[in-house]
Amino acid sequence: MAHRADRIQSIGIARPLKLTPVFPKKWTAQASEVFDLLRRNKAALSEADIAALFKDPDQIRPHIRDILLSLDSLGCVETVDDGRGYIHAGP
Repeated sequence: MAHRADRIQSIGIARPLKLTPVFPKKWTAQASEVFDLLRRNKAALSEADIAALFKDPDQIRPHIRDILLSLDSLGCVETVDDGRGYIHAGP
C-alpha cells in the first residue's frame, strides 16, 4: 500500500455548509436577538444589515424595523447616519 501513496491524488475536502440561522418566531426572542447583535457589534447596523444575517431577509425586515423602533423609543439603542443605522445605547 505504501508504494501507492505517490499515485493517490489529493482529495478535495468540501467546505462545511454555513447554515443561515432562522429568525426567531416569538417577539421577545426576536427583540433579544436584535438587541444582542447591536450590543456585540461595535459598528452601526441597519435593518438590512441585521436582516441579511438571517434566512429570508426580505420577509423579516419589517419585523426588525419594528423592533429597532421599539428599542429606540425605550432608549436601548441610538440612531446614527440620519436614522439609517443603530448602535447599542448603553454600557
